[in-house]
Amino acid sequence: MKLLLTLDFPPERGGIQRYLFEKVIHTYGPGDSIMVGTGTRGKDTACRAPAVAASLPCPVSIHVNPLSLFNKKWSIVNFLFKVPGDPETVIECGNIYAGIAPWLLSFFRPVRYRVFTYGGELLCLQKQGNPIKKVLFRALLKRAEMIYALGNYGQQLLRDAGIKTPITIDPPRITLPQGSPPAKDFSRGPGTLGLLSVGRFVPHKGHAVLLKAVSLLPPDISWHLVLAGSGPEEKNLRMISETLKLSPRVDFKTTLDDKHLFIEYHDADVFVLPSLKTASGTEGFGIVLLEAAAEEAAIVASRTGGISEVLDNGSCGMLVEPGNPEALAGAILSLARNAGLRKQLAALAYARVREHYAW
Repeated sequence: MKLLLTLDFPPERGGIQRYLFEKVIHTYGPGDSIMVGTGTRGKDTACRAPAVAASLPCPVSIHVNPLSLFNKKWSIVNFLFKVPGDPETVIECGNIYAGIAPWLLSFFRPVRYRVFTYGGELLCLQKQGNPIKKVLFRALLKRAEMIYALGNYGQQLLRDAGIKTPITIDPPRITLPQGSPPAKDFSRGPGTLGLLSVGRFVPHKGHAVLLKAVSLLPPDISWHLVLAGSGPEEKNLRMISETLKLSPRVDFKTTLDDKHLFIEYHDADVFVLPSLKTASGTEGFGIVLLEAAAEEAAIVASRTGGISEVLDNGSCGMLVEPGNPEALAGAILSLARNAGLRKQLAALAYARVREHYAW
């Protein structure tokens, strides 16, 4: 039996949520189960989302307490009392924080637990990392039966930190439609260039760099940018957009559901992932790259974190120096003026997803 302990799961939106949902759909069965810790008490929790629950192959239970209403990590307390004592149960922890419960329990009884890691949270294992997190995460990971990493980047972060626990590379995968990829019009000229970036509005996603980059595009290039996401940087990003006089051509879409998000992917000519590596985060993989490639958008992204691996070191997307708006603007301009290049890169990216990152 497998038990998924997670703080991230639909109907919450995000890359980790989609990753874990796909894992459950494709690798869990009726005898397995899911425990979701949340900070939400209401109609939008998974137990009150029939469309989510009905699509799952196994039962899901929701765990909330007064403290978790302020920070969902406190729902780990519930896990301590709910994790079954069967030593044959394999506990898969949706992130390091979810692993705190089985790690503590392992000091009192046999517990088999595995931990999903994503990259950004592993930065604290480096010398400049938070010392408390470093000690806690290192001890938790060393005691695990196995660690899942999204790719070689995450695996290297673990090995560099001296973690010798067995590691399994388990990249995100998406479900592609049967047959040929969706039809897309590559004949449109630069006058209708659609740009899209999807990601939480936090500093390491690099949205501010993207806004600066599009402000550098020459006046003969007409473009429209959609920023899809939400987060604490939204107010600052809107201010930057207004200061650079970009507001008429930049749309902030903060409430898109999956259906409308994929419409944005399909409508985009160029998908941009301008991520940075900061003290608080990095792009461990970038599942949005797979989603963009599946809808045949040409991709421009920063050469940082796990992005280069996903794009095969630039063979199926343009890689630029992170934090360099001039380089980013140059790559966007190249694609704006060359529909053939957009089509070529989109086809190569789609083929790579089909070969390596599809169920």
